[in-house]
Amino acid sequence: IAIAYENSDIVDVLDISAFNGNAQSYVVHPDGRVVVDHSSESWGNVYNFFGVLREHSNMSEKEINELSEKFKAGRTDAMLVNLDERNYYLVYEKSDIQDWMFLGLVQADIVNASMNSLQRSTMLLVAAVLFCIAAFFIGLIIQKNRISLRRKDTQIRYRDELFQKLSMNVDDVFLMLDAKTYQADYVSPNVEKLLGITVEQIRKDICVLGKLHPGDVEDPEKKYLEEIQVHEQQEWDLEYVHQKTGEHRWFHNVAMGSEVNGKKKYILVLSDRTSDRKMNQALSEAVRAAETANKAKSTFLSNM
Repeated sequence: IAIAYENSDIVDVLDISAFNGNAQSYVVHPDGRVVVDHSSESWGNVYNFFGVLREHSNMSEKEINELSEKFKAGRTDAMLVNLDERNYYLVYEKSDIQDWMFLGLVQADIVNASMNSLQRSTMLLVAAVLFCIAAFFIGLIIQKNRISLRRKDTQIRYRDELFQKLSMNVDDVFLMLDAKTYQADYVSPNVEKLLGITVEQIRKDICVLGKLHPGDVEDPEKKYLEEIQVHEQQEWDLEYVHQKTGEHRWFHNVAMGSEVNGKKKYILVLSDRTSDRKMNQALSEAVRAAETANKAKSTFLSNM
């Protein structure tokens, strides 16, 4: 009874493509006799693998015999051997065909270069994966921040629109001034209706408020504001002349010291009290008229 094997099929099985064709393979008996030689080294025809080790390696006879015992025991292992002053990795494994051993032999430099390339590729892949994960989380954070900022912007726009509508329907002018430069940071849009000057005029020069006082009265706003400290409040009444109608109007002014982002600010509220003043004047005149009529009546009755 005989078993036949096609040599080309066995050689194809032994072909190792992992190291660009630089690996060698053998099929040997446990005593080192070569069944199939698939190598490219210039060692001639190899008939016994242990003979190659004895001739070209620095292994002792004891080490070669120990390796032979491992072959006979059907062990699977790997080791580093030196052949012709070059290091090789030797890998051996028991086959399922009789007692044959499969051997793989490749230079250590080629393996190390391949491992380094694999390591670089792995590191690049890991770096790419980490970068993608980081980019994903950064994108989530940016998206979340954008949504939060969009909500805040919407709230600010709503508050600003609400304040604009409210300020246009009240008789109070709101201003925020810088304590050092007296530059107007904010002016409510109803200032033109109540004082006859535009928001742009006040932003350009706050001293335009001094022109509202009748006669040659010195601008009193600065005088009052300079005395106010942070969290303090000052109140006073002043008469203004509407710059478009020429009407004399009376305002009750409230100034408060505040601090915004580490900078001192003045919040100024000008409340139009012209209607109240006119009503009080009308009541006073009515009281005086009643008193005069009552006095005249008393005089008439006394004369009678």
